[in-house]
Amino acid sequence: MSFITPTDRPQAANRPVNGSASGATNGAATPQPPAGQDAKVAIVGRPNVGKSTLFNILTDSRKAVVRDQPGVTRDLLIERAEFWGHSFDLIDTGGLTEAKDPFSKLIRAQVTEFLATVDLALLVMDGRDGLLPEDREVVRIAKEAGVPFVIVVNKIDRQHEVDLRLAEFHEFGVDLIATSFEQRRGLAQVLEWLDRHLPKAGVSAPMEGLTVAIVGKPNAG
Repeated sequence: MSFITPTDRPQAANRPVNGSASGATNGAATPQPPAGQDAKVAIVGRPNVGKSTLFNILTDSRKAVVRDQPGVTRDLLIERAEFWGHSFDLIDTGGLTEAKDPFSKLIRAQVTEFLATVDLALLVMDGRDGLLPEDREVVRIAKEAGVPFVIVVNKIDRQHEVDLRLAEFHEFGVDLIATSFEQRRGLAQVLEWLDRHLPKAGVSAPMEGLTVAIVGKPNAG
């Protein structure tokens, strides 16, 4: 794992809206957005895995509230991000849980519907907690949506723990990126994955931006 330098950080135009170890996808071809349309990338995951922290790092902002408690992000939060010649919208989503209360069900329905509209997804999981049922649900939703994704396993703070912490996540059969958002480790690999899968300037039709969504259980970061 490596550190991201300040010069590697994406720059963002503020636009909030309510509402192993390499970078392979889940096997689906990365779709190219139609000319004149923005592409989309989502950050998804269960609560408290680090989604909002990753969102703030990639957009170079503090729009997403970061607290060590589940359920902090309840609406979609969208910011424009730019790095390495790419321009796209990054979307932080509410944390997914298996709770049966109406609000949790609403969040699941919102994220499920939203994932069908994005072009890429970063599925954030917690290496300390290990693989939980909500994580499997996140992967199931992403696969059903047919969106190319990578699993970003956060909170792996020690290099010698990488193989151990990633072991159970290999059951999904997709590539994993080991990270520690707090220590800024592994972020370069996240950017490299996005760079490989975002439309290249001068190759596809001109686009105004690309939307990236971050999905995961609540409070995963």
